[in-house]
Amino acid sequence: MGDETRVNSIEMSYVIKMKRKTTISILILLIFVMSGLLLNASAVEGTSKIERDAFSFSTQETITVEDSVLKFERDDWFIIEDVEPGMMTLDVSWGNSYNINCYISTTASRYTALAQGITANNPESCSYDIQIAGDYYIGIYLATNGRVVETPYTAVATFYTGSGSGDITAPEVSITAPADGAIVTDTISITATASDLESGMDYVVCNFGGTSLGSDSSSPYSWTFDTTTLSDGIYSLTVTAYDIDGNSATDTILVETDNGIIDPEGEKIAVFFWASDAGTQANIDEYWTILQAEGYTKIFDFKDTADFEGDFATVEAYEDPEDTIFFYLFGHGNNNGEDSLTAFAPGTSVVYSSELRVMFDTLDAERIGYLVESCHSGGFPLDFQAEPYLAMSTSDEDHNSYALSTLPGEGLFSDAFFDHVFDGFNAVDSFYYARQVVFDNARNDRFSQFPLIEDYSDYVWFI
Repeated sequence: MGDETRVNSIEMSYVIKMKRKTTISILILLIFVMSGLLLNASAVEGTSKIERDAFSFSTQETITVEDSVLKFERDDWFIIEDVEPGMMTLDVSWGNSYNINCYISTTASRYTALAQGITANNPESCSYDIQIAGDYYIGIYLATNGRVVETPYTAVATFYTGSGSGDITAPEVSITAPADGAIVTDTISITATASDLESGMDYVVCNFGGTSLGSDSSSPYSWTFDTTTLSDGIYSLTVTAYDIDGNSATDTILVETDNGIIDPEGEKIAVFFWASDAGTQANIDEYWTILQAEGYTKIFDFKDTADFEGDFATVEAYEDPEDTIFFYLFGHGNNNGEDSLTAFAPGTSVVYSSELRVMFDTLDAERIGYLVESCHSGGFPLDFQAEPYLAMSTSDEDHNSYALSTLPGEGLFSDAFFDHVFDGFNAVDSFYYARQVVFDNARNDRFSQFPLIEDYSDYVWFI
């Protein structure tokens, strides 16, 4: 086909043999002016190169990769050359119960990932707004520590090639009322400004404390919200602006409602049990601030408890069936072959996982969740495989949990978990995000930790 040939629509199918003798099917559906230049068939060592035709102006390509990955060959990486600015997406689906993560990266490594899909969903997906033309990598990672299993998958990558995709600049958006930190009552007016100098504005959406207020497609952008529908507390107010080409930008503030209303669904209670040879008050205060933004209004802070059962009884006497209770438990731990155990004071106040379950079963609250930051802590969630519990541990029964630096300080998992909650994600999503962080930061297998989760709660935590 000559350089000057024009076509309205061409569908091309390629079958390429990779180094591991797996077959890759590529389907590209395009409307373009075609140059007919075929890319070289060379491959980067350790990385499969996806071959395709080159095109003379901007167009969107979709590439489908069908392959499989093994536990001890966890990473599959494919290089896509000559990607142009624009939104790049990767969607991966597979046919068993194991977890697959996916990445868009600048090299064949998760450590240089621009975007990652690590939510344990199937299909898994990630996306990144490419700003600089060049070669990019898509990666598939089998995230399991179970028995050896070959997991076939299908990966679909969409990206731009040619001379660019048009508008790649996010719009500008700002909340103009209420002010950040404002105390509000009754029904309030929310206003925002948004602009885009390239493709133009499309619409703006608003969310107050997890409640969607819908979209507004004309300036001035405004909404109203009845704050008396919520209990008194601190809430996030977020507006997100979208331009015509799909770029987006977000502005978020915190406001406090003060209507003299106690949550008709109960109170949100945060309970901290922690040992001073493991954590610090600054870390606990940081986590409490994050939980306050999630609507938590009552705190129990038990540092170096000398009587765990007595302090737990204080919580039990306070709570009601309508309440929501989240526990954060931090101390040095071990496993005796039957239970995980953690000390919530230096060398004392040891609590066993099976004993903690007995105590938790005495609570009246219908929404109970916890995170235990401790070595060998996997027995805690394993002993909580029942409603209404969300139980999370920072490691399994056989491995340590690691800190950001020398203890007392902050656990690596807890730091990532609460940061992700602060960024607007729920507890389960934040668990899998933090789990990937500790996987990626392990220097080698000796320093690995394997967080566990048992989710028997019908409640969406932290959203």
